[in-house]
Amino acid sequence: MKSINWPEPFRQQIIDDAPNTPRAAVRLGRLYYDNQYWSEAETVFLRANHKIVRQAVINGALKCCKISELSQDDFKHLPGFLNDAASLMAYLKETYQAHYKEPISGETEVTVVYYAPQPVDPELLAYEDDSHM
Repeated sequence: MKSINWPEPFRQQIIDDAPNTPRAAVRLGRLYYDNQYWSEAETVFLRANHKIVRQAVINGALKCCKISELSQDDFKHLPGFLNDAASLMAYLKETYQAHYKEPISGETEVTVVYYAPQPVDPELLAYEDDSHM
């Protein structure tokens, strides 16, 4: 099953998100968008540091745009502190600094995936899977 992976500091927020509340994740570049990696209504794992936290259902089509073109609606579906372009750019720089050599600015393209978290399953949360999935 495909996944949306978040860094470890997001683990508790992933657990605390209300089921079926629209959420979003942002990935640098067009790769996920060009390959339509996630499909509408597809069930995926939400992971924190590659460990399963819960499942989610992809909500709608992927969106590709420049960071400066993200709407307030996009930002309200991201985790709390990613509430504007500046905070998103800082997060992306910190998260991807080792792997992404291009400067990150308002002109940087991103792919946005929208999803609805499913109810937390305690068995799934306790599941020890391959940490490199």
